[in-house]
Amino acid sequence: MILRLRLLTLVAIRSFTRFVQEALDAAASLAHFAERGQTVPEFDIESIRELLVKPYRLVYKLTDAHISSSRSFTAPGGCGESDGRSPLTRSVVKR
Repeated sequence: MILRLRLLTLVAIRSFTRFVQEALDAAASLAHFAERGQTVPEFDIESIRELLVKPYRLVYKLTDAHISSSRSFTAPGGCGESDGRSPLTRSVVKR
């Protein structure tokens, strides 16, 4: 039983590590391809975009100087905040 639990934990850690690396790679790619994400349907503002890192999405805002990201990944269809607003504050990568 303990061995099975350890194996499941190891698999979960590897899966999480893979996801985090994929998310970091996606965010880093925005330095060269910032406009590749699609417009976020909830906002319908051209400068607010999303990049899917399944099953989550990275929401970010294009500006002239840099790309800003929401504080966290949000599940598809969610905005990340209890009041429905998505904060676009943390700078991810300089353009």
